[in-house]
Amino acid sequence: MAVLLRVVVDLAGQEEEIKVYHPPGELSRENQKRAEDLDKFLTKEVPVSAERIIRLPNRTRSMWKWHLFGQELRRIVDGNELVLDRDLKEGYIWEAIKQHLPENFGLKGAGQARVRKSGTLLSSHRGHLPVCYAVAHYDWKDVSWIRRWTDWCAIYYRESMWKDHRVLVSLQKEIESMDTYPKGAEFREIIGNLAKETTKRDLEVLDDSTIVEKVHRAVVQAGLKRDESGSSERLMVQ
Repeated sequence: MAVLLRVVVDLAGQEEEIKVYHPPGELSRENQKRAEDLDKFLTKEVPVSAERIIRLPNRTRSMWKWHLFGQELRRIVDGNELVLDRDLKEGYIWEAIKQHLPENFGLKGAGQARVRKSGTLLSSHRGHLPVCYAVAHYDWKDVSWIRRWTDWCAIYYRESMWKDHRVLVSLQKEIESMDTYPKGAEFREIIGNLAKETTKRDLEVLDDSTIVEKVHRAVVQAGLKRDESGSSERLMVQ
């Protein structure tokens, strides 16, 4: 359970870049060897995946582009015996992959070493890479209705909402029944309303009809549809 990360440190007043095992602390020789083998693997495979994304036309739709990148991340990570659960849980693997991306990849911090700062923590779910990894959990046909990358991010950052396929199916049906696709602020309001509807509730324990009802109510509350009785709730978003 370790990865090697490039870190910029101050040595006798000089900034130098070194490789450091993460998580910090004493590691077994077995885990050090695992981290070294993983570093060699990423050095070879990450640039290959990055090049496939870089070669895409400039006009490529961002949702499709980052779904493709998510598939590349899953090719690298899933089933890889060099990547352990803690590497994913604590975000070490995402930082390691990011450091192996070329700087022209179009992602802030790509190819750059970390600057060691007291209290700076890695995150397992924040940042671009885990969001891409998450969207590739689904086949493209299941998420292609989402038109903006920021719309997917709104879903992803609402706890486990993105993990429940029923939520995506219900959202797709609601949105495709509208005359026009929601604007960014409208989409975020729908997701925010749905989050309030399911506050402190595990979506997995809700039955299918309840999921459908709550998604519909979230859309109505955003002023984008009439309720089931035919009356209206905020038909125009103020």
